[in-house]
Amino acid sequence: MRNLKRVVFFPVFMAIIFFSWMPATAQYETIRGIELNDGTVISGRIIKMSNSEVTVEAKDGKTSTYKFDDVKSIIKEGQDETVPAAAKAIPEGQPEKTTPSIVPKSHHAWTIGPEISAIEYKEPDVMKEKGMMSGIAAAYTYSDKVMLKADAKLSYGQVDYSNSGTIDNIDDYMMEIRGVGGYNFKLTETMMITPFFGFGFRYLRDELNGRISSTGAKGYLRETNYVYSPIGVTVLNNFNNSWVLGLTVEFDFFWRGRQKSRLSDVDPAYSNLENNQDGGYGLRGSLLIKKIVGRMSYSLEPFIKYWNIDKSDIQNITYNGALWGSGWEPQNNSTEVGLKFSVGF
Repeated sequence: MRNLKRVVFFPVFMAIIFFSWMPATAQYETIRGIELNDGTVISGRIIKMSNSEVTVEAKDGKTSTYKFDDVKSIIKEGQDETVPAAAKAIPEGQPEKTTPSIVPKSHHAWTIGPEISAIEYKEPDVMKEKGMMSGIAAAYTYSDKVMLKADAKLSYGQVDYSNSGTIDNIDDYMMEIRGVGGYNFKLTETMMITPFFGFGFRYLRDELNGRISSTGAKGYLRETNYVYSPIGVTVLNNFNNSWVLGLTVEFDFFWRGRQKSRLSDVDPAYSNLENNQDGGYGLRGSLLIKKIVGRMSYSLEPFIKYWNIDKSDIQNITYNGALWGSGWEPQNNSTEVGLKFSVGF
């Protein structure tokens, strides 16, 4: 357990130090002003922006700082502008005001995109499978002071089985659904850290049924279900108005698993086997590289996911209704390394 804690918390500590080195005064070259909630429009160059305040530099070099919650919208270059009769006067010394078209801010974000990964599953001293997976992932995120996120993925691939015999190109299907919540903490003017907790469900279908190994052994359908709680932290740094870099590390607390083995695919006289898995854990991490373009965003996210699951309980196997023996799911581990591309809106 002590080593496990080091695995989980050391990357978090290093992430905070790493992001702290990043420049906190990045300039926002494509933005020329802001509009406040009271209708006041401030023109100038945004030199600093975080989730708590915005600093604007006027043409004469004077700066003014406003609470982020008082900012109604961001004014971008290239937009038409007019000065309404009801516009409020700006106190002397502050940047002059205009009222251009606006790009409203939003606390809601949707992302969707493809992902590809290499996966390897091992039952030490028993068997292993490895291959490539590809699929699609989507997520909805609400982020203000509180963060709420729901995401799902579907993927398909083919893996190769090896034991005393081998079977190639086995169809595999994977589905994962997750929901997490957390709180956004400001570390610097441009950096934020979000610890989170939630629940997840993972399903894997391994279609060995109908396949025969190189030694003549028949395969059977295997289905794996995990219920777990993700516990982790995300660190985000906004370099300027268009680039974001983030790091997420996560520990997955394993609540329960169930392994279904359809032994009747080998011989209809065999009973099917269901084993409960009560011990194990997961680890995962990812690096987010995001480009913001207007109301859209484009992200690349390399990731790694690891599961280590204990030996299951033992259940009886019957043949034509008579006790034949017993079966269990051995201790196993899996590693998945991949890359996800997302479009956000």
